[in-house]
Order: sequence, then structure tokens, then C-alpha cells
Amino acid sequence: ALPQGRGQHPPPRTTKPILIVAGSMHAATMRQLKVLTEKGVLVIQLPQEVIDDSECSLAGTLDTVAAYLASGRTTAVTTAGLNPSASSERTVAARLAEVATAPQIRERVGGMVLTGGDVAAAVCHALHSQGLALGGEIYAGQPWGRLIGGGMPDLPVATKAGSFGRDHALHMCAEFLQGAGHTSDY
Repeated sequence: ALPQGRGQHPPPRTTKPILIVAGSMHAATMRQLKVLTEKGVLVIQLPQEVIDDSECSLAGTLDTVAAYLASGRTTAVTTAGLNPSASSERTVAARLAEVATAPQIRERVGGMVLTGGDVAAAVCHALHSQGLALGGEIYAGQPWGRLIGGGMPDLPVATKAGSFGRDHALHMCAEFLQGAGHTSDY
């Protein structure tokens, strides 16, 4: 088992907002996104055409996400609730990674919560990160760590399987990465 919360590394503390990137279509992720909305987190769903056509511009989405992050608000970007895409899951994850790793987003983010294995891999690949140095668990089965190398070295990141976690899991991860939450709260 991984150390809880305060593992080998001190828990993160940031004044910047957290970006939540949710690529899973699982019912658990849908419930977690609903909780985020109830907690006042802006949840931005990528337009269907953006995941169906890799040539479709992300400019409007990037402007919206960057504006909310610039205002200091944790923001979620998702494909949950969209129709299945003719593109592969990896292509859809790569489109989410394009948003998460765009320069105007990267400069405003204090940490990321990545939901779905394809999404986590796509974001790490887009950042040329060599991996994740595990810091511990936010709660059982919910790891956090820091990116190794690449375009955002040492960025605090939590990963979560799309089918996993309580309804408040995404919100708890974001709070933990900002330093507002502690594992004993969960």
C-alpha cells in the first residue's frame, strides 16, 4: 500500500487552481462531475465535433478554460456525456491532453486530476514527462504524485480510474492538491 497523504513527499500546496481532466464515460465519473458542478466547479464539456474531428479547433474551449483558471477557479474538462466518437479512445484522450497542456492552460495550473488511464497517459506523453513520482494516496486506491521531467516538472497530479471512487472523489482530489484537504477528512 502507498503511504496515505503524507507519503514520501510532503503533500502539495498551491495557490493556483487545479485542472480536472475527465475522459471516462463511466457512471462513477458522471456522478463525480455532477458533484463538482454542485460545488461550484465549472465543468466544460468538449464539443462533439472536437472529439470527432482532430482538425477541429480547440480555440474556444482553450479561451474558456484559460479565463476560468485565470480567475483562480478550479475547472474540469470532460468528454463525459458526449456521444461515442468514431475516433479511437486514444485520439479522444489526446484531444483532452491538447487542452490540458496548451501553453495558456499550463501557466495557470497548480495541479491536475487525471481521470482515465488513456487521459493520464496522453497528458504525460504531451508533456514529455518521464512518469509520476508517487507521493502517497489521497485515500485508498487514489494515488497522487509529481510529474517527472518534461514540460511541467514537479506538478502535483492525482490519477483516478474512471470507474473508481466515491461521488466526491474528484472534488476531494482537487482540494487535496490545493492543500485544502487532508486524508483524515476522507
